[in-house]
Amino acid sequence: MKKKFNLRVGQTVLVKKTGDSARYYINNNLEIPVDEYKVVKVGRKYFYLDGYLSDYAFNKETFYERTEYSKCYKVYESKQAIKDEEEYWVLSRLICDKFRYGRPVNITLNQLRGISNILNEVTK
Repeated sequence: MKKKFNLRVGQTVLVKKTGDSARYYINNNLEIPVDEYKVVKVGRKYFYLDGYLSDYAFNKETFYERTEYSKCYKVYESKQAIKDEEEYWVLSRLICDKFRYGRPVNITLNQLRGISNILNEVTK
């Protein structure tokens, strides 16, 4: 799920921990904290934030920090964008689980055709 937004200096963005840095919160059923930062520089490929994350460069395409290892932070435009992404992953997992291992599903042929059409549109 990729959603672009225009970055400008002075804009307030939200940063949420991801990957290994979020594992503690996930394993202990805690909400992952979301912090606000200001954009201080926007380059051709990367942008930079103030404060604690001032040493990190964030990719303008992916909104993850630039690193050769596990990505720890992702930038969002709004709280709604965070909620939308969380819902996207929950629904994706639920749909995959319904069809995992060839489980029989209480679904009609017409409904399966509709799902197939939707998936085919996305993968074109």
